[in-house]
Amino acid sequence: MGKLRQYLIETHNAAIPPVTLWRTLQRWGYTSGTGKRRSALKEREYVVLARRRYLRQKRAHRNPDGSLQRPEVYLDETCVNKNHSGQFTWYLEEDGPWVTTPSGKGPRLIIVHAMTATGWVQGAELVFEAAKRTGDYHGQMNWGAFLNVVCRAIAASYPRTLPHHPGQCPVPQCLGGRCGPHAPES
Repeated sequence: MGKLRQYLIETHNAAIPPVTLWRTLQRWGYTSGTGKRRSALKEREYVVLARRRYLRQKRAHRNPDGSLQRPEVYLDETCVNKNHSGQFTWYLEEDGPWVTTPSGKGPRLIIVHAMTATGWVQGAELVFEAAKRTGDYHGQMNWGAFLNVVCRAIAASYPRTLPHHPGQCPVPQCLGGRCGPHAPES
């Protein structure tokens, strides 16, 4: 309700009291459901130490003026089920909650990509179907495909900035460069 009210104030200069706005939406037949909130994440000591170590390493790869010595490549991964959808949505009461989707069961895709400050790393996208449809998807990661697709794409995009040795991974953070003979051919 607060975001809608703020939008009306900013775009239409209409400062409608919250109760009036709520009653109007109710009269028009809109209903809103509330979601469950997860408890706040609690930081464990090993998480704090890992973050500090990461930030120190990141700072070590910077020049005194703050510019980068070599590109910083960030990796991210996620999963999505075929029928992934949120539980709550706005709908007209007379129509009812017509958005009926099956449960989140079904094929699960795992998506991995690499990005730098200038954008996506070309060719570093990896999408594959997980073998299992339940549980934590991290155990379903395909390490061989990751090395073959993502590491090669990063090495091809930054050949002069990533130190590598023949037969070793061109990405230094990949097990310290010891993840196998998948470096691009010279």
